[in-house]
Amino acid sequence: MANSPSMIGSIARGETLTDQAEAVLRQALMSGVFMPGKIITIRSLSAMLNTSVTPAKEAMARLIAERALEWGPRRSALVPELTLKNVDEIYTIRIALEAAAAAAALARLDETDITALRGLQDKLAKAFERHDYKNVLANNREFHFTIYKKAGLPLLLGMIEGLWLRLGPSLNLLYSSFSKKDWAHREGIGYHPEIIVAIRERDVEAMQAHVIADLTTGRDRLEHALLMAGRTPHLPVTAP
Repeated sequence: MANSPSMIGSIARGETLTDQAEAVLRQALMSGVFMPGKIITIRSLSAMLNTSVTPAKEAMARLIAERALEWGPRRSALVPELTLKNVDEIYTIRIALEAAAAAAALARLDETDITALRGLQDKLAKAFERHDYKNVLANNREFHFTIYKKAGLPLLLGMIEGLWLRLGPSLNLLYSSFSKKDWAHREGIGYHPEIIVAIRERDVEAMQAHVIADLTTGRDRLEHALLMAGRTPHLPVTAP
């Protein structure tokens, strides 16, 4: 599936083009716009972002420095392919951090946030029904970060974002030909409805339990997809 400006978004011109380019690229990685193993050239990235080569190159270099991307051939960038070992480690950390962020956010989430979360979940479910998996991933990311941002813990949020940067592209494997036939509708939409109920009832234990269940389901499905693709723990580790 070719990437296009409508999928990744574009940036307005201003004084901080590199910062804007980096923000859009980070969001694209977290939302699964790019497939694992994809090579991204500087020129193709500048075209996607609707900006000049220099901001695209600098944004790419920043993400490579964070190890969210790797250097590819001829100074291009390579989207890392994760192994079972990588995925298991990332989810172990995610479960701990995201459960903590959800608990911290609970008291700060209000009716406006609940309405926003319901809207995102409705968009996610409709995208799933029409097999629009790019928008499933994008709305899933927005759902989770709507909650985590309300925790008011920027260092924690940054750590969570770093994990999503590494994992985002591999989430495309959840909807590959060898795994999507196994997905029930329930598993496609996760535990988001229960999370919303826990927020409304101010039930911190239920909130954490449903966040953990949501992540655990995703982890199990992704590890199944990696096994089907032949990416065993014995393969070389290509991403942190």
